[in-house]
Amino acid sequence: MSRFIICLISLTIVFYSCSPVSDLSATGKWKKRKIDEIVIPKTAEEKFISENILFEGCGQWQHGKRFIYDGETPNILLKPVDLSEVTPDSTFHHKIFTFHSFAEYTTFGGEKKVALIFECEGKKYQFNTDKVFDQISDTSYRPMIPNLISLDEIDKFSELLVGKQLYIRTPQWYNLSGERIDGKKLVPITVKEISVGNTTLPVKLTFTDSEGKEAMVLLSLKTRSETGENRIFDRMFSFENPRLRYPTISDDIWERITKGTLVKGMTKEECRLSRGMPEEVKQIPTYSGLREQWLYELNEYLYFEDGLLINFRIL
Repeated sequence: MSRFIICLISLTIVFYSCSPVSDLSATGKWKKRKIDEIVIPKTAEEKFISENILFEGCGQWQHGKRFIYDGETPNILLKPVDLSEVTPDSTFHHKIFTFHSFAEYTTFGGEKKVALIFECEGKKYQFNTDKVFDQISDTSYRPMIPNLISLDEIDKFSELLVGKQLYIRTPQWYNLSGERIDGKKLVPITVKEISVGNTTLPVKLTFTDSEGKEAMVLLSLKTRSETGENRIFDRMFSFENPRLRYPTISDDIWERITKGTLVKGMTKEECRLSRGMPEEVKQIPTYSGLREQWLYELNEYLYFEDGLLINFRIL
């Protein structure tokens, strides 16, 4: 029995001494080793946003900072300071609000909290933050005030990009009335105008393609490290021509890729560029060998044999 215990202890020491996450210190106590985190480098597009579009915490807001109101009806969280100025038919749609000052209010529990005061057409409105002054001044706290879109970041974005050539990565284009139209991806476009979108996607980017076709997309100014959304600048646009990365792809196949279409005989890489990553991949044994199936939304599918597309169904 004693031999068994000695062997067990020896094996335990060997196991932990070989472990990549722990170590035995000189004191005889086990300690965890530090594991280097995998750092994914930022893309040029993500760096562009993070270095140029700075979202200040409201503690750094200056008097006169401008916002535009997206919506028809008044926001119940944006309360008039003087209730006598409220009119039944008042609307805020696309009106400009400017940040005026900080104020203090007392909660029902007797706590002193900070309110943000805005001004619109000579009238003042109050947004209660439910924060104390220290929380606002010492952090990057930026309240999500429904319907208010900051104009500073949109103006900066416009200053940097209007007139520039980009490569669009999404075929989801819209006309100026907001209706979906046929678009291409991985093609050059010229930024014509940047204006206000909506509360969720605050930027409307209007552009023309190489054939003179005019369209627009809506996007957010967040980066991929801040959100999992797809409609952000560094997922929707590229500064570099993506065609140059794939010199072995023929012009005919590349044209299909830009339109999101397929033809039998395309490689997996060409299909991925055309249709995106599949939601599921299955390996199916057949008499002729192993067949691979890619599954997408809306019951779309692709079949491959020997790495080449042999059949597909897309909508």
